[in-house]
Amino acid sequence: MRIKTLFGKVTLLLLVIFASALVVFYFIVINSYDAFEKVAAQQLNRNLAKNIVIDKKLGKNFSIEAKTWKKVLHSAMVSNPTIDLYFIDLNGAIRNYALHREEVIKTKVNLKPILQFLKPNSMLPIYGDDPRSLRKKKLFSAAPLITDGRQIGYLYIVLNHGLVKNKLGYAPRSLIVKSFLLTTAIVLMFMLSF
Repeated sequence: MRIKTLFGKVTLLLLVIFASALVVFYFIVINSYDAFEKVAAQQLNRNLAKNIVIDKKLGKNFSIEAKTWKKVLHSAMVSNPTIDLYFIDLNGAIRNYALHREEVIKTKVNLKPILQFLKPNSMLPIYGDDPRSLRKKKLFSAAPLITDGRQIGYLYIVLNHGLVKNKLGYAPRSLIVKSFLLTTAIVLMFMLSF
């Protein structure tokens, strides 16, 4: 079918422009949502490590190698299964954790993101090493471990944000897609009605 009238050509041109604008808008919204979600997740958990250090009294007579701290780590992970806790020393070496030995691939994490995270008013999101993977970077929370007035390391908590979405079947992105498609259909029907 060939469009011969000026009105038909202008309508087709407007539909193509509108469709192109919608595609661009869709990608902007999805990328903005993903970025917002990551910033929000890390901001909500910013003080998680600090609160665990305070709540579990990790600053008193603390030894980073103590086997009893596996129980502390384990109890924190049982109460929140979407986090992995690690005690790391001042060089970034992983000294203790509550996971099975074969689950932890790395023996050391990069301290640069941790130090950046601990600076007041640091821009989020900040990604740190995931000890369960050679290459993956994940959101995290961290707090210094101080005993007898000197820092001996950090409590490093990897936030397994994707695990929450998978377990709950929660997919806010699909809501964005459905809203986008509904809006597009309504606008197209309105434009085609002329």
